[in-house]
Amino acid sequence: MKLSKEAKELLREVIAAELPTEAERLSARAPETWLSAERSQMRDAIGHELARSGFDANWEPTARGRVLEDLIDVINRLGEARSSAS
Repeated sequence: MKLSKEAKELLREVIAAELPTEAERLSARAPETWLSAERSQMRDAIGHELARSGFDANWEPTARGRVLEDLIDVINRLGEARSSAS
C-alpha cells in the first residue's frame, strides 16, 4: 500500500487519538496485514476523525478531510483485495 508521508502521519495520529489501547499493535504492523475486524475498527476511527475535523463550515472536505477520505478508501481496497485473494 502506497501512502504519502502526510497520510502515514495522519493515520498514526488517528490511531493514537482514537484507539490508544491498540496504537502500539496497529502501528507496528503494515495495514496490509490488518485483519477484517482491525480494518473495520480503523474505518470507524478515521470516520470519527473525518466528522470531527475534516469539513469546513459549509461541510466541504478540507485538505485534511480529503486525506482522511483517501485513507478510508485505501482500507476498503485492502479488504476487497484480501477477500478476492481468499
